[in-house]
Amino acid sequence: MAQSLKPKYSYESITAAAEQQDLVLRGAKAMARSGYASSASSASSGSSASSASASSTPKPANNNANNSNNNAAPFAFAAIAGRDAQAHQVAEALKDIRRHGGYKVGALAPSSTPQAQAQPQPQPQTTDNSDIAVQIRSVTERIKVLKSEKADKALIDEQVALLKELNQRKAAGGSEDASKKFELKTPKGTRDFSPEEMAIREKMFTTITSVFKRHGAVTIDTPVFELKEILTGKYGEDSKLIYDLKDQGGELSSLRYDLTVPFARFLAMHGISNIKRYHIAKVYRRDNPSVNKGRMREFFQCDFDIAGEYGSMIPDAEILKVVVDVLDAVDIGKFKIKINHRKILDGMFEVCGVPAEKFRAISSAVDKLDKSPWAEVKKEMVSEKGLDEEVADRIEQYVKLCGAVEICDTLEADAKFSSSKRAMEGVADMRLLFKYLDLFGVSNKMSFDLSLARGLDYYTGVIYEAVFESTSDETSGVGSIAAGGRYDELVGMFSPSGKKIPCVGVSVGIERVFAILLAKMRANKATSKPRTTATEVYLVGLGNGHLEDRMKLAKTLWDNGVATEFTFKEKPRRDAQFKVVGEEGIPVSIVFDDAKFGAGKVQVEDNVGEAKEKVVVELKDVVKTVEKFLGRGGSVGGAVVVVGKASRSRSASPAKPAAAVPAAKKAAEEDDFDLFASEDEEEDAEKAALVAQRLKEYNEKKAAKPKPVAKSMVILDVKPWDDETDMKALEANVRGIEMPGLVWGTSKLVAIGYGIKKLQITAVVEDDKVGVDDLSEKIEQFDEFCQSVDVASFNKL
Repeated sequence: MAQSLKPKYSYESITAAAEQQDLVLRGAKAMARSGYASSASSASSGSSASSASASSTPKPANNNANNSNNNAAPFAFAAIAGRDAQAHQVAEALKDIRRHGGYKVGALAPSSTPQAQAQPQPQPQTTDNSDIAVQIRSVTERIKVLKSEKADKALIDEQVALLKELNQRKAAGGSEDASKKFELKTPKGTRDFSPEEMAIREKMFTTITSVFKRHGAVTIDTPVFELKEILTGKYGEDSKLIYDLKDQGGELSSLRYDLTVPFARFLAMHGISNIKRYHIAKVYRRDNPSVNKGRMREFFQCDFDIAGEYGSMIPDAEILKVVVDVLDAVDIGKFKIKINHRKILDGMFEVCGVPAEKFRAISSAVDKLDKSPWAEVKKEMVSEKGLDEEVADRIEQYVKLCGAVEICDTLEADAKFSSSKRAMEGVADMRLLFKYLDLFGVSNKMSFDLSLARGLDYYTGVIYEAVFESTSDETSGVGSIAAGGRYDELVGMFSPSGKKIPCVGVSVGIERVFAILLAKMRANKATSKPRTTATEVYLVGLGNGHLEDRMKLAKTLWDNGVATEFTFKEKPRRDAQFKVVGEEGIPVSIVFDDAKFGAGKVQVEDNVGEAKEKVVVELKDVVKTVEKFLGRGGSVGGAVVVVGKASRSRSASPAKPAAAVPAAKKAAEEDDFDLFASEDEEEDAEKAALVAQRLKEYNEKKAAKPKPVAKSMVILDVKPWDDETDMKALEANVRGIEMPGLVWGTSKLVAIGYGIKKLQITAVVEDDKVGVDDLSEKIEQFDEFCQSVDVASFNKL
């Protein structure tokens, strides 16, 4: 009997529900891409599967319905006993899909064939690691196929997520030795900070906070997570970057995306109508991270906001003054602040013919002009967002406008633009804003830029963005370092009465500012190494170590507010103690040595002053001496020995009367002559010229020496898709990457379990030329071999 096309395999016998669902869904999508018929069309013919002959390649559904039995299924999948055998057939089926571009997902029930009826149904079993390993290989194969077919990104991401889940399940159910294979790393988009880096960050936070307080702000704090409904719908297209948390007891929550929406909720919840506040805290975004450019998934924001009813543009002007003060105070370098007005944007879209319902979508596209050329932005407007091409061309005429207050004149002179009432309201606000910025002396830092759109939905008035003007490759991609605007309606969204509280604020991108300051520190490391401790005095014990004496004196200094430190060893080495003093830049050291200074006395050493004084004093006079060396006032009393440039005791030289000073000076000048000077002035001149020439040669030679280059050694873990990956080809591709400042080192294959090995490769990079994130991205482009790249180690050389 002629049959319609039969399924090649049937998956109903696979007892794991999740595996069934995944394989059937994947098979259905593959079938649809290849034009195959619905499996329902062949369900009725499943009873003849027992007569299947040798396997044949499945054919598209539009073939003649009267196919011969050669198209029948070669065997019933349900009849295969044992999960390992089934899993093997699943893997073979996946390979078949790659060869033929798709196959039918059978509706063949286990009872549809005599073979199936004769065989007992497999009982559910606990999935072991061998099953998971097969599934991992299957999903890996599927991802390769989808990438080769250039399938939809969402479909590929779905399969990558499934692969990660399977890997996690494999790790959780692994052998007892699995803990030894655990890889220590921070999650993607997060990082640790070294003591040197934290010294920069603490100084940065202190500096920014002092500016905020100088402008009269108070601080608040809010929870790190909010109810999901509080955050939903406030960030436009960026809402997809919000981290949602699992339901932990009846409330759906999300990690805060910024500090502005929580602030608005805070105002509405506590009934506050007027406040000038700052808030420094962490926020979270599922963004594509880049550590070198300060783009993270967990990062600090520094917000400054003014809430309340005030005169038009007065708070806005102060906010922009705060931005300038902050960026100048942290000494970031050159920057400019782009400003625009939401009413001007909406008026521009209105006069250009953009439908009102598309204002926000088109605004989001315009906001990408700082990263993409107009041609790409226009393509997004027309192809993806359905805007008429002529309308897009009219928008282009306006978004190219950039300048200062004269842009107001240009817009007012445009008859079409000036026909929009709300556009003219925005122009009037901008003209008043520039007037106040002139009074604050910061208008020279502003750029009136009509391409600035700011994608967040809650802005209603002035918007602005500070952009760093980079002078080095390492910070070239940093871009925006502060942004904000006016949001008069956000608080009303949360208020039960709907009361609107006008607000305006700015958020400083602290991680991006830090990335710039860190690059500057690395460039100047030879001359300006930051101190990592606040220690002012270090107690050095020589001889028998003087442990108890050091502990007593430390207590006395602590009680007097002096930051003091000493080693915990009973008899420490001399060189080890002075090494700490030198490396940490501790300004004062106190040396215990009875044999040299006598009992009850110590030597106080000034390590940073010009004179480098060393004074031996009684223990009772230590605090006064330390305060004097630290510049806190006081005088040194009872000093018995002074070693250094000042070779006599301070108390041994009585002060001369004022009248005696000129006479003493004159006598000193008369006695000041060179005992070895030549009477021949020409000879002296020749010697001076020779010395000058040699000094010049020395300076030239010194200047010609290459400047030290900041380098780091990085170890990268390059993980393959499976145990069938050609690791030699993978390494060859990786080593084929060439970048200025990149030198590849040794490599080895490291087993990560189940026959899979990762490539662990070492590289030395110049910090100002090679970004580790950029290097990792280049390696991940070899997606035929590479599943992921992780930084296993990163050390400064």
